[in-house]
Amino acid sequence: MTTVKAERFILTDSNGSARAELGMSAGGPVLAFYDGDGVPRLKLGVSDATSGIVVFDREGHKLAELDAIRPGLVLYEHGQVRAALGIAPLGGSLALYRDDQKPVAALGVDADAGTSALSLYGANGEVQAKLITDSSHLFLFGADGNTAVEIACRPSSTGITVSQGGKTVWKAP
Repeated sequence: MTTVKAERFILTDSNGSARAELGMSAGGPVLAFYDGDGVPRLKLGVSDATSGIVVFDREGHKLAELDAIRPGLVLYEHGQVRAALGIAPLGGSLALYRDDQKPVAALGVDADAGTSALSLYGANGEVQAKLITDSSHLFLFGADGNTAVEIACRPSSTGITVSQGGKTVWKAP
C-alpha cells in the first residue's frame, strides 16, 4: 500500500485553475471547492472545537453557514446575516435580521418563561413586543426596556386584562 502525505492537495481543471483544495488551516483540515473563476463556493472544515460548512455565492459572499459549535444554520445575503435557525438548551429558534445586523423578530423558546415566544424588535435592536404562548401574554416594552403594557388572556376566564406598571388599567369580562 502506498501512502501520500502532504499539508495541501490542489485539484485543477484542464486550464490549470484550482477547482478544489484539501489542506490544513491553523484550526484543522479544510476541503474547499472553487468555481471556474477561482471564487470559493463551498468549504467544509473541522477543528478540535467544531466542524462546519459554508456556502458562498458567485461573488464569494457567504450564503449559508452550518456550525456545530453553536448548532444552527445562518443565512446571509451579500455577506450580511439575514436569518439564523438555532438550537439552544430550551429548544429551537429562528431569528431575522436587518441590514445593520440588528434583530427584527425572533421565534423560539423564551428563556424566562420556558415556553414558546415571539419577540419583535425596534430600530434600536431592543425588544418592543413579546407574545408568550402558554401564559397567553403579550408584553409591550418602553424605550427603557421595561414592560410598559401587559395584555393577558387568562385560561381560567374568557376575559382580557390590560396592565400597566403592574396595575390593571382595563379589563373585559
